[in-house]
Formats: sequence, structure tokens, C-alpha cells
Amino acid sequence: MDSNENLANENIIVEEVFRHFMAIAPLLNHDEKARIFYYLKKILLYGLRNGVENVFFTNGKNVALYCEGVESQVTIKPEIKEIVNSETDYPWTFIHNHPNSTAFSYNDYSVFLNYIFVKNMFVCGHNGNLYFLQKGVLFYNESPQSEVRVFIDEFLIKIEKMQLAWTKCYCEMHNYTIETLTSSCTEIQLKCVKFVMDNLFDEICKELLNYDFRFYREGE
Repeated sequence: MDSNENLANENIIVEEVFRHFMAIAPLLNHDEKARIFYYLKKILLYGLRNGVENVFFTNGKNVALYCEGVESQVTIKPEIKEIVNSETDYPWTFIHNHPNSTAFSYNDYSVFLNYIFVKNMFVCGHNGNLYFLQKGVLFYNESPQSEVRVFIDEFLIKIEKMQLAWTKCYCEMHNYTIETLTSSCTEIQLKCVKFVMDNLFDEICKELLNYDFRFYREGE
């Protein structure tokens, strides 16, 4: 594929993500919408061109904190964790890409729930998919921190169990064992990850409706 074809393909994907983003925009602070999409586009284009996952945290102070990963993994730097977890006046938005175009991973949910001041989370796929979560009243309606902490710990355990259940479901559908899946080719493993993460997202969102969370998913 030459440079013109690459550019055309990038533009199509960015336009698709923007279309999905506009459906989410009413849930965002009016003053932050343009900045959030700016970083969403920046992350997507960098990921498409370099094949890596990368992350921005941004907030209402116009602060942007960046981490670059490798392939489908990003490690949040300790200094960034400290900054994000100490901000109490302006909620953060966590924006990143997934080269394999899946919904959020277990680590994403862990960051989203454990970083109390991260209110919004986006992930964009390299095929134009877009997924979104926004915290609800449990976190921002004067709930005692002890109750919030218990909820986080228990819900992350529940997510692990859900993820295992969906993995087993995929294996049963395709007559695999966990061992044969682990030793199978990359393409099969990626299909499994896509199936598990997308179904996990849908199940988690149903659970989080009870806590007034907001969510959005567009793409297959």
C-alpha cells in the first residue's frame, strides 16, 4: 500500500471514529470535547502508523500526560499515576488505542476503577471501533470512600470471573481447550481476545447501569 492509500485509509478510520465520538459528545463537558477528540485522533494516528498502543490522560486544566507502549500493552509511569491520583478539582479522561480493535482489557478496567479521578475512558480500534465508559454516582455522589473501595475490589474480582467464563465459552464454541487455545496461532488467539473483550464489555455495562454509569460501543 503506497503513501496515498495509507493516508486515504487513515482518513476513513478517523472519520468513522469522529462519527462515533459525536454520539458520545453530549456526555462530555462542553469545554473539553474538542481537546478530547484532538488527543483521540492523535493517539489513533500514531497507533496506525507505528502499530503500538499509546495513552493520554487529559483534564479540564488542559493538562495532557502521555505514555507510549509496545504493541498491545502500555505501562503507566509512576509519576503519571501520582499526578492523576492527586487531582481532585478536574476529572481526568483516559484515552488510548487498541491495535487489535477490541474493547477494554482487564487492566483498563482496573485503571478506570482504581484511579478515582478518571471519570471518562475511551479506547479506539484501528478498524474505527470506539468504546466509552463514564463513572456514575457511586463515585461522584458523596459515597463513603470505604464503600467505593469495597465496590472496586469486589467488581474487579467479578470481571476476572466474567473474563474466564467468556474465554471458556469461546473454547466450547470452537472445540478448544484452554491449553490448545494458548498454543494456537496468533490469528486464532486474536479472534478469541476480540470475542472475550467485546462480550465482557457488554456484560460489564449491564452491571454498571445499576450505578448510573454511562457507556457506548460502536463497531464489530
